[in-house]
Amino acid sequence: MIDDDSHVDPRSVSESERFDEALQYDFAKFLTTLALLAFGGVLTLTQTARPGAIKLPVVAVVIAMIVVAGILSVSAAGRIAAINLSDHKGPTAKKLLQGSLAFLGAGAGGLVVMLWVALR
Repeated sequence: MIDDDSHVDPRSVSESERFDEALQYDFAKFLTTLALLAFGGVLTLTQTARPGAIKLPVVAVVIAMIVVAGILSVSAAGRIAAINLSDHKGPTAKKLLQGSLAFLGAGAGGLVVMLWVALR
């Protein structure tokens, strides 16, 4: 059982004054990894599904969504790294991360639908 007294605020034990940017950077790296995994899943599914089970336009749209998610997450990580290397606080990469998450969700949804169609 966890007591309420044992809760530790991560900001209080972090030595970094840019704790929020560090979390956003880690999230951007995580989204990039997920986009690569989803892309690999689409490629695997297209190679292993029976011929004609998955339509080429559907594959193209799903891959486009996943690629856009990957590009946005890499761009967000780059922007956050540039902000952390500079002396001043710049605009955050919040919109890039939100866009990446939206496109990754759409791409993952498309992957699930393609998998469902291939297994029918």
